[in-house]
Amino acid sequence: MPALIPCMVVEDDPIQSFVLREQLKFMGYASQGAENAFQALDLLERRDFAVALMDVRMPGMNGWQATETIRASPRPWRNIPIICVTAFAFLSDIKRAFASGMDAYISKPYAYETLGKLIQMVLRESAEGRVSNCGEQACIEHLTPSCCYRRRRRHGVAVCF
Repeated sequence: MPALIPCMVVEDDPIQSFVLREQLKFMGYASQGAENAFQALDLLERRDFAVALMDVRMPGMNGWQATETIRASPRPWRNIPIICVTAFAFLSDIKRAFASGMDAYISKPYAYETLGKLIQMVLRESAEGRVSNCGEQACIEHLTPSCCYRRRRRHGVAVCF
């Protein structure tokens, strides 16, 4: 049996964390939870993850700040693909997610299938070396009104909202 793909879920609400981790398990991912950004940073030091799913509103350090901290780190995990999974659904929230260094955005509630497709796209781009601060410009692709993805291209043009 093939190994499950490791995912980190950063979510302070225990019920939301449980539901998301169960969905990931059903999709074939092995997930580990962090209740806040500080635990997430600690987990990144101890374990390799293929992708992180990050809530925004958390005590102490929010998801945007955590992403900025991860991206500014000299550690190898600074390039982990990060998907913003949040109830914040305004255009300014999407802009802030991408400005902080997140690679994709999906608002709660979301369709299970949409989340699965989004994770697959982020992982595919990551495997191709085109995600997470690779220095290329990005274009924003809207998968649904509540889900978008920053696809990087070698000769792409940045798309502004």
